[in-house]
Amino acid sequence: MSNNYFWPSSQGWLLILESDSSNFFLLNPMTMQRIELPPLVLSSPLDIAEYKLVLSSSPADQDFVVMLVNLCEDSIRFYHMGHDWILYEYGSMLQENDYITGVVSSNGIFYGCTFQSNIFLIECVPCPQLTLVDGKDYKYRSTWFLLFL
Repeated sequence: MSNNYFWPSSQGWLLILESDSSNFFLLNPMTMQRIELPPLVLSSPLDIAEYKLVLSSSPADQDFVVMLVNLCEDSIRFYHMGHDWILYEYGSMLQENDYITGVVSSNGIFYGCTFQSNIFLIECVPCPQLTLVDGKDYKYRSTWFLLFL
């Protein structure tokens, strides 16, 4: 597995890109369970420091979503079991020079923050939709603070 790219997840799984083939797969290093993902063509040369992996739940659940956030561009890629990768460009949702700096997931919803301190959520079913959250919306604000504490 040398010369491959690895992204860790909080569920203990690794997203691995085989550098010589562009094949993506998830690997549980404890059980060696492997889940193949469709190939993913990235628009720019790969710099793994530019991407963050977030899973909606453990891939063992079979109803998981893979989110691969490009921290340097205004794009996110999603994969839902049995489908192809979806490219979601969120630039029009944010102010100029604002970008995603962090993302977590809880109960199938992704929560994140931006460089300019905006809070957002992304629901993925049936297709990704980013919603900016007003800081006064305490329903999401309390979830947000619990996730990041």
